[in-house]
Amino acid sequence: WPAGEPPKDDGVLDRLIKFARGKGSRKIVMNAALGKSHLVNKLFGTVAEKIARRGCRMIIGLEGSRIRTEVEAALTFHELETAGCRDKGEDPGWAWVKHRYAVSYRMSPMFRDGAFVDTMEVASSWERLTDLYDSVRAAIGQHAVVMAHFSHAYADGCSIYFTFAGTAPDAPSAERLYDLIWRDGLEATTRVGGTISHHHGVGLLKAPYMAGEHREAMAIFEAAKTSLDPDGIFNPGKMGLRPRGTRGRP
Repeated sequence: WPAGEPPKDDGVLDRLIKFARGKGSRKIVMNAALGKSHLVNKLFGTVAEKIARRGCRMIIGLEGSRIRTEVEAALTFHELETAGCRDKGEDPGWAWVKHRYAVSYRMSPMFRDGAFVDTMEVASSWERLTDLYDSVRAAIGQHAVVMAHFSHAYADGCSIYFTFAGTAPDAPSAERLYDLIWRDGLEATTRVGGTISHHHGVGLLKAPYMAGEHREAMAIFEAAKTSLDPDGIFNPGKMGLRPRGTRGRP
């Protein structure tokens, strides 16, 4: 539709939503959407661009003593008003508090209907953040529907929390697709200089990509591990480090 004009309401969207909520329809709609993930991702991108042109909403919460929060609120609103922002009141904030976990409770029905859902959190410094988002979103988006939010921000950088959902004809195919998504997503992360984990840790799944991120620094990790754990009894083989008595990367 023309820029700046709302779409004409011919009832199509309402009928689609009603159909999707109907008994037996959810699985049909889900499989259709996940089977055309590239189209869904393109739609998400188009909607996001339109929303961005209209501006965005910032929800701010302050914690602490009454005096501290009053001072912080005064300073915060001064900066926001100076930047041209408008105060929309408390209602949007409380609505977010009430519904912020709603999406998580939609995962179980997807599992029951044969799809898989997971999250991938990565991070980078600010100057690399746009490249990180574009690179990982494109990598995952080849295989699954993908969304993201920027969950933890600091003066020197930010983490990106990707959520992806996919489906396949059978369990073995789904497992291969799932592994492919993780491989492509983490390789895209290291390719643009991001870190493969912000706060979820490395574990077993991300361990093979430690060397891709840290490169020569892995020798320092190896030396520290050997010095502190000469018998190799603390979490052997984790974090991409060699188990004691082996050569080369695991």
